Amino acid sequence: MADIDYFREAEILSHYLIHQSPSKKEKLLYADAMQKLNIHLSLEEEKKWNFLMKNNWALPFADAALAVKNPSSTIRRKIFLMLAILEASPKHCEYFLPKKYSSLYLVTFFFVSIRAIARRIFGSLLLKFI
Repeated sequence: MADIDYFREAEILSHYLIHQSPSKKEKLLYADAMQKLNIHLSLEEEKKWNFLMKNNWALPFADAALAVKNPSSTIRRKIFLMLAILEASPKHCEYFLPKKYSSLYLVTFFFVSIRAIARRIFGSLLLKFI
């Protein structure tokens, strides 16, 4: 796979994880890590990965479903690799450091939990049809 494909993957994964584009350095780190780790998708995973790269909206749903169904999948390894690169970047550290929240944040936590469950259910259905 060419670096340009890894750059596109890094862009899509970064938007999914932090809603921002990665820097050129972060894209290069992702491409380098993918080549060094020699991460290969199975035929079934490659079909799903290609769908997810063309349909970015489906990534949160597939990730939620895979977190329960197959947490060590190669697709999730790719996501976690980009997550680790972003987390180590000083440019994006505010996304990963603890923040203070009011006690009303429990209401938000409740709705985020409901959303996570819905994503997992929809993602499981989606992965069956890909």
